[in-house]
Amino acid sequence: MNMINGELFQQLLGQIGQQTEQIQVEAAKALMTPVNIQEEVVHPPGVKNASGNAPGLLIQIMWIGSLVTGVALFLASQKAVAAGSRRWTVSSLQAIVGLATVGIASGFTV
Repeated sequence: MNMINGELFQQLLGQIGQQTEQIQVEAAKALMTPVNIQEEVVHPPGVKNASGNAPGLLIQIMWIGSLVTGVALFLASQKAVAAGSRRWTVSSLQAIVGLATVGIASGFTV
């Protein structure tokens, strides 16, 4: 907004400079700030919130943890099938372990 304010000021001075050589002091002061800029913080981050980045950091940690858990479950299922277990038993156990991991991670999040 400050850059837009400066650009507008330069354009207005250029246009007025083409029409007249002199300008009154009051008019020049009014042209100095064609846009009134007010900065207002609506929802400031808390003291222990990593400057507002804590939710994003938490999501990144959960995402990486989910990837690691998924890879571990995939590798474990491959070994179980190779060892002679039934495919549907391995798939159901994989779903149960995944849901348990999500429940534990959600408990830590809360």
